[in-house]
Amino acid sequence: MHRILLLPGIFLVLVILVACSSEDNSEPITQTATLPSLTPIVDQAETLNDQPSKPAPTPGNLAVDYCQECHTNQEKLIASANPDQIADQATPWKDLIREAAPMEPWEKVWVNGKIFPASIHGLNGCLSCHRGVQDPDKEIAHQGVIRNPSRDPETTCGRCHLDIVAYSSNSLHSNVAGFYAAVNNRGLPGNHSVLESALEESCSDCHATCGDCHVSRPNVAGGGFFDGHLFYRTPSMDQNCVTCHGSRAGNEFLGGNQGQTADVHYQADLTCVSCHAGKELHGQPAACQDCHPGPEKSHLPPPGHRYAGVQSPRCESCHPAVSAGQDQVLMHNIHGSKLACQVCHSISYNNCFGCHVGSATATGEAAFELESSQLLFLIGRNPIQSYERPYQYVTVRHVPVAADTFAAYGTGLLSRFSEAETWKYATPHNIQRKTPQTESCNACHGNPSLFLTADKLAPEELNANLGVIVETVPPPITSIDQFP
Repeated sequence: MHRILLLPGIFLVLVILVACSSEDNSEPITQTATLPSLTPIVDQAETLNDQPSKPAPTPGNLAVDYCQECHTNQEKLIASANPDQIADQATPWKDLIREAAPMEPWEKVWVNGKIFPASIHGLNGCLSCHRGVQDPDKEIAHQGVIRNPSRDPETTCGRCHLDIVAYSSNSLHSNVAGFYAAVNNRGLPGNHSVLESALEESCSDCHATCGDCHVSRPNVAGGGFFDGHLFYRTPSMDQNCVTCHGSRAGNEFLGGNQGQTADVHYQADLTCVSCHAGKELHGQPAACQDCHPGPEKSHLPPPGHRYAGVQSPRCESCHPAVSAGQDQVLMHNIHGSKLACQVCHSISYNNCFGCHVGSATATGEAAFELESSQLLFLIGRNPIQSYERPYQYVTVRHVPVAADTFAAYGTGLLSRFSEAETWKYATPHNIQRKTPQTESCNACHGNPSLFLTADKLAPEELNANLGVIVETVPPPITSIDQFP
């Protein structure tokens, strides 16, 4: 008799599990099986607030949920929104991002009242993540409110997504470690604290939280829910990825640079996450060897660099015949792993010069100015040649740092400026099958305009880039027999 009574419960659990395990990443994360009868996953009063325990405010146990009653009502939001507080920011980063479509202040905080309350996240109750107070008065309701709960992922997202949050501190989206490494490598240890404070003040909007990818637009794009507070497993390429990575990868990939067509992968309907998988974005190891190096690696790759460790994504993963020398393109077989794929298949990409950061302490807000931004294509020697990246020649991109980038914070902060390259290993996102380089052998051979030679560098950058400069341009080809 007991076994018979258990069958309906088991059946309901299976239905819910099947609904949650859908692999259609284009749909928001919602719950669809008999949701109104379920209890909240987390009781907000018991877990986050030092208040007496009470039921979370859900439609089933509260006559009016004041959070949802306001934030699902367009008219109320329009009447109460404070444009000075949540309007699109006049961001100083406009030259580095790809601007998203403008949003009205009310749109940024509007919640989809038809779908969200019954979704997995909606069942928790608003206060479980955002705190605040259940009250019809806006000022009272927003006391202690947390606008971006995922800035503290361990106590919010981590309650359900333990496996992902456990690695979140490794994610370059979260720790922006590449910025700190690049700057500290150019300054003495005694100046690191000043430089790190300058980065926090001037570049903190570049930090991305879980919510900045899965429910909201990033701060640099003006913030705001991109679809009524619904959560998406797969970030929106237009609303998330390219708003931060706009001036470089975004414009290159989507064909946003003047006179250029979109990347062939975009034309084939691929998106950012087609190549950049969740493990990579979350900071999780993508393969066993990332943490357990084989004989070709005696130690773990240094943290804080997107080109550290296993090459992922890797062109050859989808084009294995090229790397095996088994396709019909003679140049693939001749050059092999001597050239990075982008050397032949990339077109001009954006390069930034001379970034100068203003002190947010003095002005009250972050500010910066670029001396110039140019579309260029240059081939250099590989500065990070390794087992994973064996190429002799790679495409190189100029990074915007200058010797006096942080002059507003003090003098001589980048006293080791000449010790780190300003022309870096690059993987442009503007791949084409046919490019100016593929037209003939001598489009590259004997053509110094395509190579990073010493005459193209500012004098103060010469020593920093000795390992990248091409000293002797490959000679013109007069016969196929010249190839080794």
